[in-house]
Amino acid sequence: METNGFFNCIIKSLCFCALLGLDLSSATSPYIGKIYPGFEGSQMNWVDHNGVFLLSNNSVFALRFYNGLDVASFVLVIIHVRSSKIVWIANGTLLVRNTDKFVFDKNGNAYLENATTVVWSTDTEGKGVTSMELLDTGNLVLVGDNRKILWQSFSHPTGTLLSGQEFVEGMMLKSFPSQRNLTHYLEIKSNDVILYAGYRTPQVYWSMANDNRKTIKKSNETIFSASIVANSWNFYDQNKTLVWQFRFSPFNDVNATWAVVLTAEGSVSFMNLERGVPPRPEPLKIPQNSCGTPEPCNPFVVCSNFDIQCQCPSALSSHPNCMPQLDIPSAGIVKSPGNLSERLLWIVYKNGVDDKIDRGCSSSVPFGRDAVVTILLCI
Repeated sequence: METNGFFNCIIKSLCFCALLGLDLSSATSPYIGKIYPGFEGSQMNWVDHNGVFLLSNNSVFALRFYNGLDVASFVLVIIHVRSSKIVWIANGTLLVRNTDKFVFDKNGNAYLENATTVVWSTDTEGKGVTSMELLDTGNLVLVGDNRKILWQSFSHPTGTLLSGQEFVEGMMLKSFPSQRNLTHYLEIKSNDVILYAGYRTPQVYWSMANDNRKTIKKSNETIFSASIVANSWNFYDQNKTLVWQFRFSPFNDVNATWAVVLTAEGSVSFMNLERGVPPRPEPLKIPQNSCGTPEPCNPFVVCSNFDIQCQCPSALSSHPNCMPQLDIPSAGIVKSPGNLSERLLWIVYKNGVDDKIDRGCSSSVPFGRDAVVTILLCI
C-alpha cells in the first residue's frame, strides 16, 4: 500500500510538471478591462477566441487580431462586439502573421511587430504608463498615475469616429483605397470641414460650409472640433461653443453608439452600431449622393445628378462598354476622331502633373489616381 501511494505521488508530480511544460496559449481567455506592462502575445495565443485578447468592462468593444487579405495575415483592431464593426485599426495595410506579437512592455510602450520590424507603436516608453484599458466607449487608453491618460486611440482615428470622440483640427480620417486605388480624407482645415481625394494634387469635393443641410447656431466663428452628440454631428469653436449642427438621423437615442464612417468610395455614412448585424447606414450621407464623390462611375462614364446613375455620354453610346478605341500617346493633347456632337478632349499628363488647361468645358471626370488622364466633356 505504501509502495502504491509512493508511485501515485510520483505520477501526480510528473503529470503536474508536464502540464507546466505544455503550451496552454490556445486556452487563454481574453482579459477584461485592462492589461499591465509586461504583457505580450500573438494571434495564436487567442485563436480559440477569434483573436480577441482584451474586452471592455461590459464587453461592448474588443481589441483583437483580425484577418487581413488572407487567413494568415492580420491587423490589430478595435471592434464593436455586437455589430462586428471595426472602428479602429492600428497597423493599416502593414499586415502581420499569426505568430507576430503584440507587446506592452515594462517601459510602458505598446507596439506590434512582425519578423523584421515594428509596424505600429504608441511611442510611450518611459512616460509613466501603468496600464492599458479598453473603455466601453471604444477608446483604447494608456493610463499613468492619478488616472492621467497618456495616449488614446480617440486621438489617432483611422476611418471611423464614435459617439463622444472629439475630432479636432490636425486629425484626419483616411479611407481604404477604392477599386481604382483612390484614397479619400476628412479633415478640419481653414475654418471648414472638408473631404478631399488623394490625387497628387489633392481635390476637395465637399465642405460642410457649403452644405445647406446643416443648422447654423453661431455665425462667423472658427471651427476647431467636431463630435457626435445623440443623432447630430456637432461642430464647435475653440471655446466649445456650438457653431454648426448636422442632424443625420430622426432617432434621438442618447444611449446609442453612433459611428461616422469614411467609406472607400469617398462618402461619409452614419450608423447606429446597436441596430442590426451589420448595422445599416442612415439614408442621409455626405455628400448628398454618390455623384458628389470624385469617381462615382467608371472611366468615360458620367454620373447623372437627376437620377443618380452612371450614364454613357451620347457621343460614346455606340462604343462597346462606352470605351473609345484610341491610341493615346504618353504625353500631349489628342482630339478624338470623328464628328462628335459632344467634343471629347483627352488631356494626358506626363508624370501626373496637372497642366490645368482651361478650355471652357462644363465638367471634369478624373481617370484613376494621380490624374493620369482627365476627360473633359465639352458641350
